[in-house]
Amino acid sequence: MAKATSVLVLPIIFLVMFALVQQMSACMAVIGSCRDIRDCDGTCKSKFGIVSSGYCDHVPVGYGACICSKPCPKEKTLT
Repeated sequence: MAKATSVLVLPIIFLVMFALVQQMSACMAVIGSCRDIRDCDGTCKSKFGIVSSGYCDHVPVGYGACICSKPCPKEKTLT
């Protein structure tokens, strides 16, 4: 009986980990220039919801881009 339990433990752990990683994956969106958007995080939260976050990706030349990390949309399946 102990062996049957240990055979099932690894696949269950793998499935749980896969589900968590898939849930936590995020999509990225560039919403404009850091010159125009002073608060990237606040703008991302107002545009994509409270679970999103934003930052200014500074570049050596120019103002940089305001980048949002947001939940990915659910995939639609054909029925």
